[in-house]
Amino acid sequence: MKAARPNAGFVLLMVMVVLVVAGTVLAAAARRCAQNATRAAVAHRDLQLRWGTLSCRATVMPKIEQILDDSRTRQEPVVLEARRTVVLGGLPFHLVVGDEMAKANANTIADFLGDEALRQAMRKLQAGGRGFLEIRLRPTDLSREVPDTAVRFASLDQIFVMPHPSEWIGLASADGSIARRRVTCWGDGRINLLRAEMPTLREALKGDLTESQLARLDAMRREESPPALSQILAQLQLTGEQTQMVGALVADQSACHSLWVCVEGPTRRWYRLYVREDRGPDDATEWAFAW
Repeated sequence: MKAARPNAGFVLLMVMVVLVVAGTVLAAAARRCAQNATRAAVAHRDLQLRWGTLSCRATVMPKIEQILDDSRTRQEPVVLEARRTVVLGGLPFHLVVGDEMAKANANTIADFLGDEALRQAMRKLQAGGRGFLEIRLRPTDLSREVPDTAVRFASLDQIFVMPHPSEWIGLASADGSIARRRVTCWGDGRINLLRAEMPTLREALKGDLTESQLARLDAMRREESPPALSQILAQLQLTGEQTQMVGALVADQSACHSLWVCVEGPTRRWYRLYVREDRGPDDATEWAFAW
């Protein structure tokens, strides 16, 4: 009978210690690899999102007028927004372009009629929509801003309570708030007669045009080749004073446009809003918002 070697238990113990240490090291290495892979995936996604959004902005913003004009049809001659979807790097980029001068300007209403009139207008302009956004006016303190550039309402969340941008703009045309088609904070305050919806025109020109004149205006702009602004005003049979007053409030061309970029990822969505106002050949102002 052979006696057991005195160091057999020690060897077994050392083997177990080595296995435990090796397992710990391998687990730590696997965790680091997983973390590095996650960081790499996030960095790749962020880079893809950034360059995809910038590419859409650079490509689409200069062509918004053309896109809106091309979207007019015999059945839908009044078009103030258009939607397109492109896939970049496997991610769908949903684009919504709009004419900001085809919407009622909150600053113009507040400046001429006051905040209470603005609240009433915001309620009326949401009539007929699927949802109603709570109105909460939070104007900018103009005493702290540069007088030549400051406006009381510089973004939509200074007018409405918007917990998430999907409540404003949806991936489908029927989603989101109807206020997106009727309210703006940007532009020179005039409203584009050829693209604004009738409820918007009715509110923006309240007291300046009768219902029969608005109906005549709607008929003219639905023609295959709508007349110019001067011809429209002439055919509305306005008095000289009315022509001057209405002419200062309306336009038949737009210099302020918006682009929403909604990126649909596997687990979440990203929203970007770009607004550009062209004030002259070499004078443009841009705003950018991100969610």
